[in-house]
Amino acid sequence: TAAHAFVVPEITGADKDIVNALPVHDSLPFEITDSSVETRKLKLECPGCPIKLGSDTKTDVKNHLDLVFTIDGSGPVDRLLVNDFALYPKTSSWYSSLRAPQVPDFIKE
Repeated sequence: TAAHAFVVPEITGADKDIVNALPVHDSLPFEITDSSVETRKLKLECPGCPIKLGSDTKTDVKNHLDLVFTIDGSGPVDRLLVNDFALYPKTSSWYSSLRAPQVPDFIKE
């Protein structure tokens, strides 16, 4: 399952301060477009990925996947979500799936 792919330790306020102080933004292979503590929106480059544009499928168009990582602290325990799909501590049900929009880079948000 998706939960077995990640080891996610409990995060404290001190951990958030340390992580936010690290100069990782320049070294990541993707762009961080939201700097809030509870939600991170990532544009993950997808070089060579085929993308459907109209009735054509192209492989020479630069594109990316939009991923939104969220820590939901509204329940008794924090949950890690990616695009509203629960990864930790319990994964979403077997009939739902993790999805990410594939967006051509020429589209401005």
